Parts: sequence; C-alpha cells; structure tokens
Amino acid sequence: NFSDLEKHLWRWTPCRGSCVQPIYCTESDGIHCSYASQLQLCNGLDSEVGFWHALLDPSNAENPEVDFSSWRSAQDWLLSGDITWHYGDICTFLAAARGHTTSYGRPRVLNAGSGPLAPGRIDCGDSVTVVASDGLARFYLQLYDILQHDPPVVPLQCPTEALHHCFPQHHFDVVHMRNSLDHANDPLMGILELIWVARPGGWVLLRHARNEGVAGHFQLGLHQWAFDVEDRADGRHFVIWSPSLRVDVSDWLLSSGLAAEVKAERRPHPAGGEEELPGTADGYSFLYCNSRCSK
Repeated sequence: NFSDLEKHLWRWTPCRGSCVQPIYCTESDGIHCSYASQLQLCNGLDSEVGFWHALLDPSNAENPEVDFSSWRSAQDWLLSGDITWHYGDICTFLAAARGHTTSYGRPRVLNAGSGPLAPGRIDCGDSVTVVASDGLARFYLQLYDILQHDPPVVPLQCPTEALHHCFPQHHFDVVHMRNSLDHANDPLMGILELIWVARPGGWVLLRHARNEGVAGHFQLGLHQWAFDVEDRADGRHFVIWSPSLRVDVSDWLLSSGLAAEVKAERRPHPAGGEEELPGTADGYSFLYCNSRCSK
C-alpha cells in the first residue's frame, strides 16, 4: 500500500524550474515555491561537477589540490570498470532478500545517486546486474565528452525523488545509496521512491556521513541536510534534520507500514582519519540505515 507516496505526490505540485530538476511547491494559503532550496542546488552544482571533473581529468596526477587516492580510483575505473561503491555487505542483503523476492524475477541491485563512476555488476557467487542512476548523470555524460573518455558504464539520468518515472515498481532486490541522499531537495520523498522501486521483502540501504550538512551551515555544495542516529528507549532511530525540519525516519517508516524493519547504527568513518563534524565527537562519524520493505 503506497498511499503515503501518492499523498505526498499530490501534496507537492511541480512548477517551472531551470536547473537540475523542477522546483516543488506546497499548497498552503496559496502556492509557495521553494526557490531558496532550488537556488542552493544550482549553486552546489558547480562544486559537485567540478569535484568529479578533477578526478576524471588524467592530467591531475600531480595536482596537489586533488586527492591522489581518489584520482587513482577514478582512473582505474576508466580502464577496468572496477570501483569500490559499497562496504562489502550487498551480497548478504541480497541473499536475505531473495528469500522473499524470487517471484519478481532475476536478482537486481540499484545504486542510486551513483555519481559518474558507475558499477555494472557485482559478484555474489553469480554475477548480478547493478543499475546505476543519478540526478546529475547528464552532466557526467558531458564530462566524459569534454575529457574524451569512453566510460565502461554510464549512470542513468534519474533524480532519486523521481525514481518511479525511471523504473517499474518492485524492480530491485536491494536499493543502495551512499553519501548522496543528503543532496536531495526532499530526502523523505527520496526514501519513498527508493522503497517504491524495491521489492517487498527487499532492502533499502543508506550509507551516509553523519551530520555532514552542519559544518557548512547547510549551504556548502549540495549538502542541504544532516543525517543522524539517535538513542531512544526502544533502540536507535534514524533522523533527518535541518534548521527547518526534523523527522524521526525510523518511526515514520514503521508506523506507516512502509518498512517491516529499520536498523540504524553509528560507525567510525570507513575512510578513517580524524573527523571534526559537529555531533561526531564520540568517534562515530558514519551511519548505516537498513530498512526491510514490507511484504
């Protein structure tokens, strides 16, 4: 039952927009458009595309302003198609999902918000198709052309908030998103869309830096939101917040029946090193949120 998604879609009315995706408006005492959020998205676009341009540019091997390890990974992907895009647990969740999803067809994984370094398959005993999508994919296609690359895999142009326009319902056993949902204009809509394309009994996996929007006052690049895991009496809850909004996502998913199970946890950052983000003084600067979709 996806009435929540349908109600959310009815509540938000698309208006004309000129940047990455349409501006969305709420109907309350007339129509009030979220121009500020859209303007920030446009301003952050240069930063995001510029970051990837630097990594994909072969001439940046000795550029001190470009992280060499990240540059090397991008160059290796161009040659082989191999890229580290998850933290080693996709096959475990895929196996758990297949106990409920085999009637929907062959196994399939979505890596949403993939960036330009798109994976193509994953070896889970058998080779499994990985579909990559990104709301900025058309800009990445342009980057490939500017730098004269012939990429091994390309992401599909599809904003997370509009996945239902790009894929059928119940299309993926595992839906994965890393360090990109906080770029969305509407992360709650994004989560609804991730669940929409996941199969009943499948998993939606979110992997994000903790409270990343705070350091830049929610105005640095595309980081418009902060994600956190908070301790409650009944366990740890996944929370999305900004200066204007705070939502207990765990409560929302479970109370609405959209998820049968939500597991949230804080972890040290996979990249290691010292983290100075506000709210991460306990040393846990990364968070996992695993949601099993209702059957």
